[in-house]
Amino acid sequence: MTAQTFEDRARIEQLIQGRTLCDDLRQTAEEYGDELGDVAVAAGDLAAARDHYQAGLDIAVKLAAADPANTGWQRDLSAMRQRIADLDDRTTGA
Repeated sequence: MTAQTFEDRARIEQLIQGRTLCDDLRQTAEEYGDELGDVAVAAGDLAAARDHYQAGLDIAVKLAAADPANTGWQRDLSAMRQRIADLDDRTTGA
């Protein structure tokens, strides 16, 4: 990892840890999936990326289940599943 990657990851983790449950959970899910996972992929840490994407997926599943008519949350759920599938393809060489 580069020094910038470490700084980016630390900044993102601080943002997420500073949130409370009543904060915008959708944004938290996006941060987990998009940013922390992507930073880990860029650093070559695919196991950590999978963990971050899974954490984002767990949040997205709860949000989508809580409001099935919310197309934004349904889209986010689909996007998180796709990120994990893409990462799984990358790790298995498919």
